[in-house]
Amino acid sequence: MNVNIGRLDLFSSTAYPNMSSAVIYFAGCNMRCPWCWTHEMIKRYSGEEMEVEELVKEINDNPSELEAIVIDGGEPTQQPEALFSLCKLLKEEGYLIQVNTNGSDSEVIDEIGIRGNIDRLGLDIKAPLDFARRYSKATGVRVGEELKENIEGILRASSLCKYELEPRTTIVHGINDSRHQVEKIAEKISFYTDNYALQAFTPEKGTLNKEYEAKEEVTREKLLELSQVAKRHLSNVMIRTHETGLERV
Repeated sequence: MNVNIGRLDLFSSTAYPNMSSAVIYFAGCNMRCPWCWTHEMIKRYSGEEMEVEELVKEINDNPSELEAIVIDGGEPTQQPEALFSLCKLLKEEGYLIQVNTNGSDSEVIDEIGIRGNIDRLGLDIKAPLDFARRYSKATGVRVGEELKENIEGILRASSLCKYELEPRTTIVHGINDSRHQVEKIAEKISFYTDNYALQAFTPEKGTLNKEYEAKEEVTREKLLELSQVAKRHLSNVMIRTHETGLERV
């Protein structure tokens, strides 16, 4: 089984909470978020094709003491069979596994949950699910009921799975940085979980739409302000910045 990866970071102290981890970025994404900083991996065959076993060996040969593996993208569910195989092999090696997804394929996520090969799921919620036009602006593609149903399906199913769910929103100026939008997101996900993370957009690594490189980085103070809105509905609210990592508020 082969997998097309955009990049492999062999060490991160922040990608998996409180664990040292490697991060595997799958190539290929079905969204075109204008603020995306991994935009060079959007095309399906923009990365390097490797055998899954070879990738696991490279991780195992890493001299760092890794405890966890984070699978990101791109969008990992765009390569489902490779994702299934990789999660199984990494779990057999004893790693904790987190998969990050934009939520567009609930069937793939459901299958991973059924197989029991992940420990955490990062679920991106880019705008209020009922605001189709705003969500389309955030993702750079036209979205509608299908995406909403997929994300809500993942939220529902997560309560039956053994993995920890982290719904999260990357706050971007002009996209989703209003108190009203954050409250709508928090209110929606409160039916399924008490967890929610707000992440800071930063333009320092570049963006798909070059106009977003001129936008200011979202500050920790802004995340703290929005987190208080989310806490009206959720008990376990966190913020994540590049400087301080994940903080519970």
